[in-house]
Amino acid sequence: KKETSLFMGEPMEGISSSIRAQVISEYRKRNGPRRLRYVRYANSFVIFVNGTGSESEQVRIMIADFLQQRLHVPLDSRALVSRSTSKNGVLFLGTRIFRETLPSGRAVFRTNASGQLLTQKLESAGFCDSHGEPIPRTKWHHHERELIVRLYNHTLSTLCNYYAFADNSHATARRIRYTMQHSCAKLLAAK
Repeated sequence: KKETSLFMGEPMEGISSSIRAQVISEYRKRNGPRRLRYVRYANSFVIFVNGTGSESEQVRIMIADFLQQRLHVPLDSRALVSRSTSKNGVLFLGTRIFRETLPSGRAVFRTNASGQLLTQKLESAGFCDSHGEPIPRTKWHHHERELIVRLYNHTLSTLCNYYAFADNSHATARRIRYTMQHSCAKLLAAK
């Protein structure tokens, strides 16, 4: 039985294009076209393998060999991970990637930003509490009002761009905007 597997990695900046070209072309020579899908953001990447877990592991080994033997990049044992998307999906860049079967029978991959991970990210940065309730970011209290607004707007823009590839990017952007606006208002009110 076929299942869809994937592997993820975080190699050094600038070499993921080489990985894509070399490994995908080699794999397709052996196994045919249209069985791999590659997604990259900065130096992180994920490759979907439409096949079994052992086929996914074969691709993971090819990438590890390419990095270590041809590019001489030392790898941490956690650098490349092979997982199956057949159950709950996998986390990649704060999103959950999962396989969905459409009514037509066609399988597609979906990416949804995780609300829990987003809340944790905003909490660790000081914009909300652990329940997602906006709080003033007191680290910025000493700045002038205009700079505070610019800092909030920059953070809002950066986070929305980061999650733009997710299928639920609009709902995620609304959540980020709500948190940023209310956190900013609370900080300005405290000044």
